[in-house]
Amino acid sequence: MVRLSEKLTIVIPSKDEKWIILDCLELISQQIGIEGTRVIIADSSEIYFSQYILKNFSKRFKSKLNIDIIRGGLPSEARLFGSRCVTTPFVLFLDADICLLDNKLLQNIFDEKFLTEDIDLLTTNITTDSKYDLYYRVFDFIQKISLKINSPFAVGSFQLWRLEAYWNTGGFVPTQKFAEDYWLSKQVNPKAFKVFNTNKVWTYPRRFKKKSKLYMIKMLIKSYLNRNNPSFFDKDHDYWK
Repeated sequence: MVRLSEKLTIVIPSKDEKWIILDCLELISQQIGIEGTRVIIADSSEIYFSQYILKNFSKRFKSKLNIDIIRGGLPSEARLFGSRCVTTPFVLFLDADICLLDNKLLQNIFDEKFLTEDIDLLTTNITTDSKYDLYYRVFDFIQKISLKINSPFAVGSFQLWRLEAYWNTGGFVPTQKFAEDYWLSKQVNPKAFKVFNTNKVWTYPRRFKKKSKLYMIKMLIKSYLNRNNPSFFDKDHDYWK
């Protein structure tokens, strides 16, 4: 069995997640072989209640996880700040609303037969409520197309990087307010990119509920069309409203 603490650090950007992030941490703590693994939460919560929950209730996972709470910002900033603290060979960028529903997931990924030395970036399929799940299947399709056009696409909800390869890209760009995950993932060599097929990585459909389905698909297409235009990613495109 792989001792994950020797290989992996998990970085989670967080802002006013209240109880949701506890669900995320609970399921991480149930991963087989997770004992002692460092989890860095880059938090920018503005609501005191969210800060209180994170600071006090996360302590219940200390027997399994080594949790550090640091200053956060927008996701690009938070992920960058967290990555600067990583010393393990791999870093997993995980969103605060991601639920790992298979307690063998990370063990299976780190199986030497799957995560080989030539893989720099690994992602997974993401599932959500049935009403919105079709749109994540669209993401799966685009992910396959992205490899054929040498522009790998991995959502920021789950990006597992070989740390050396991550820093070779320069890391997350702190000025970017939109689709910073795609900007980073498209820089990896397509031959060093892999998708772990699973239906056990689940997320809340919050963004689809807040923004229209059409908006999400439209911005996905625009991100690709502007893939070589850095200024496009520095604008928020009303994503955070």
